Amino acid sequence: MKRRQVWLLWLALAGGALIAAGVFGFTAESQKTISGFCIGIGAAAAALGVGWFADSLLVSAAETEEVKKFKRVQVEDERNVRIREKAGAKTAKYMNYVLDIFVFILGVMGAAPYLILTAAGLIAVELILFVSFSNYYSKKM
Repeated sequence: MKRRQVWLLWLALAGGALIAAGVFGFTAESQKTISGFCIGIGAAAAALGVGWFADSLLVSAAETEEVKKFKRVQVEDERNVRIREKAGAKTAKYMNYVLDIFVFILGVMGAAPYLILTAAGLIAVELILFVSFSNYYSKKM
């Protein structure tokens, strides 16, 4: 058994132990929060440990290397880079409009001034970041 598989089994066992501690160990009313925390973290650890262990048994190393090579080509491909850049720019543009509408709605609803100012501050941060990145990339490129 590989070292990684041993660690994954330990992760699954630790998750099971946390679930057991949450269900059987922390039974007092004052310990409900700790019990829920143990059950949640334990369930996540157990599921990940079992899932990754099964994956390590079923997927060969050659297939994993082949997938990594394909992903590397996809990430570094200029067309895909430009698609991601354009999608990010459009998303930022439309989110600016969404934030503007959100600030307007907060004002109409009569929300607390600190909420309105916080949302408006996000728009100001976006503007500052846009100017900063524009200057940075105009000098770099």
